[in-house]
Amino acid sequence: ETAYHAGDGKSGQGNTTSIAVEICVNAGGDFEAAKANAAALVRLLMEEHGIPLDNVVQHNRWNGKDCPKTIRATAGAWEAFLALCHGEAADVSDLDTDVDTLAEAGIINSPDYWRAGDYSAANVQALIGKMADYVREDE
Repeated sequence: ETAYHAGDGKSGQGNTTSIAVEICVNAGGDFEAAKANAAALVRLLMEEHGIPLDNVVQHNRWNGKDCPKTIRATAGAWEAFLALCHGEAADVSDLDTDVDTLAEAGIINSPDYWRAGDYSAANVQALIGKMADYVREDE
């Protein structure tokens, strides 16, 4: 049965040759858990249907929509999601520890923001600048 999910028209390949997986971003929701759950589902579907990782694509591929917007807005986030789909799970406890270390050193001011993983490229650049300044101070 065809599900018209791709937004590429009735005869578009997205609708007829792909499986859609939605990741919801809700205020107060745990986006990292949602991504991990979506990746686990994608991994299961890949195994069950013999789908190679190269065939895991964004909604954007079918209709040009900026989707998945939250993942597309963060440098490296799509690659990280694909790594999760491949089974290369990031250790969240290490992230928490690293964020705590940076907060205690005064390098970051908002640890909850960094734990959420929904940061912009501009903020990553600012963080890199702060870390470089910190290293220069120790030289």
